[in-house]
Amino acid sequence: MDYKDKITDQQIASLLEEISSLKRENEKLKAVYDKAVISEKAFRDLFDSTSDAIYIQDNEGRFLMVNRGAELMYGYPREYFVGKTPEFLSAPGMNDLEKVIEYHKKAIKGIDQHFEFWGITKTKRIFPKTVKMMKGFYKNQDVVIVTAQDITDKKLTSESIKKTTTTLKALFDSTPDGIVIIENNDISMVNIRFTEITGLTLRDLKSRKLESIVNQNDIDRLKEILKTAEKTNKMPEDLIYKVKLDSGEEKILKNRYRFLGNDNDFKNRLVIVSDITEQQKNEEALQDSEFKLKGIFQNSLDGIGVSKNGVHVMCNPAYLQIFGYESNDELLSIKEIDLIAEDERERISEYTQKRIKNESAPTIYNTIGLKKDGSKFDLEIKVSEYFFKGEKYQIAFVRDITESNKLMSELIEAKNNAEKADNLKSEFLAQVSHEIRTPINAILSFAGLIKEEVNEFIDKEISESFDIMNRAGNRLIRTIDLILGMSELQTNSYEMNESEINLNKDIIENILIEKSKTASKKKIDIKTNFNDELIINADENSVYQIFENIIDNAVKYTDNGEIQINTRIENSIKTVEVIDTGIGISNEYLEKLFQPFTQEEQGYCRKFEGNGLGLALVKKYCEMNNAEIKVVSKKGLGTKFTVAFM
Repeated sequence: MDYKDKITDQQIASLLEEISSLKRENEKLKAVYDKAVISEKAFRDLFDSTSDAIYIQDNEGRFLMVNRGAELMYGYPREYFVGKTPEFLSAPGMNDLEKVIEYHKKAIKGIDQHFEFWGITKTKRIFPKTVKMMKGFYKNQDVVIVTAQDITDKKLTSESIKKTTTTLKALFDSTPDGIVIIENNDISMVNIRFTEITGLTLRDLKSRKLESIVNQNDIDRLKEILKTAEKTNKMPEDLIYKVKLDSGEEKILKNRYRFLGNDNDFKNRLVIVSDITEQQKNEEALQDSEFKLKGIFQNSLDGIGVSKNGVHVMCNPAYLQIFGYESNDELLSIKEIDLIAEDERERISEYTQKRIKNESAPTIYNTIGLKKDGSKFDLEIKVSEYFFKGEKYQIAFVRDITESNKLMSELIEAKNNAEKADNLKSEFLAQVSHEIRTPINAILSFAGLIKEEVNEFIDKEISESFDIMNRAGNRLIRTIDLILGMSELQTNSYEMNESEINLNKDIIENILIEKSKTASKKKIDIKTNFNDELIINADENSVYQIFENIIDNAVKYTDNGEIQINTRIENSIKTVEVIDTGIGISNEYLEKLFQPFTQEEQGYCRKFEGNGLGLALVKKYCEMNNAEIKVVSKKGLGTKFTVAFM
């Protein structure tokens, strides 16, 4: 069957009409499409023409589209942005990303947002930018349209202005002088130093005038000067005036005035306020010093002569008198060297020339002076130099030492004679002591032998006589030993033999063995407390004498009591203490304790035997062995000796 036979003419007409309608609709759609293409192109051209970055973000913050400005700002192609959130554009640690999300949520609700954001480019450059967010509609959905502007230059300019302002303010407040800025005769600004100087702040000056602290004697003068300056429009000279601060402190201030700006109007001025209190005091002190120096110069008993290149410039009256001249005029034509005896001139002239050439030369020396009348005398000269207005001057302090030299010669001769006499005395004592010691030792030895031989045949009284003889002999030997020791020290004939000594074992324990019998008879309890083993390098003989004397005295001056001996080491210092409960020493005698031939009780009625040499020798022996001795005592309670080896 033919297909054409199935379609009626009406159907064909309807189909043709439909085709024509579709063709017309298609043409319309094409026109709309062409128009849309042109419109989108215009939009994209506008979108990419701005230098600012523009982003379109969906409601989750993902980029849907970015412009050319965003590509240039961050260095990424726009395809790289699409689908990402802004985190990758954030400088690490420099933004609060949670807040950025909050800003986005508010913007999608139609609340515009403005904030600063630190971005980071593909090349890792960090920069500041301002961000604006607003709600928009794109491709059938609500979006956030974001614009961003790089504000690096603005930031730098702002920072520069801020830094400059801070620097200027710091300079303004750190100047050593106070500064007051007056605009249209009204104080507009003061610096910190002004407040420090006057005690007044800008607020104070608004309610009270500077005149409130100015000395009454200066107020009228200042007012008149400033009134004239305003009338003539000329800055006044520096003004000096006194003030009394609210604290009661008085100061001297100086004002200096400068025009403010270029209009040279006195109503607009800068006042520089300086505290010159100390300066004024120094100037007054200088004037006072000059007055005193002039008085010293004129009234000095020593001669003072000022010269330049060896020629006199001026001199004081004592200088004239020493050399026999009557006035300065006489000396002005005379060189310094002409006042020196001829046979000394070559030496002294050499000193002068060396000083002129800035070479080393003696500043104090003795020579022979020459008076106006030709007489000679012993002369002492002390020379110093000073510069005045770029030129060098010499000051000579001179003294006639003829009489003092004569006296010095006599003193030296007397000293030599005294030393000879002292040495003779010491040698005599040593010789006499030796001559006495020898027979005494023989007597004691034979007395001991006799006692042993006849001890069985003699009664108690005679036996005790032998003991008395022995004690007296030993006392005499001890006295001789002390005299010999003092003699050796005075004649410098004592020979030190240093060795390693154990103070506890080698010295103290041996002495206690010697003294134990006497201590027992006197009912003395001797206690020791050896905390450390004291090893020292010293002269054993003299160290033994130190403690033998101290412990012997403790036993001698104690009855029915106690002696405590302590040893210890503290900070490398070896210390020995000898403490007794004996009769003690008065405060008056403590000062004389180490002087030779002194005792607290004097005369034949004294209770205790001795010659006063023991502790004097102890002191000397301590000094020889680098030891320090101290004593603490109270009359009736006892004594404490401390010997510390350094």
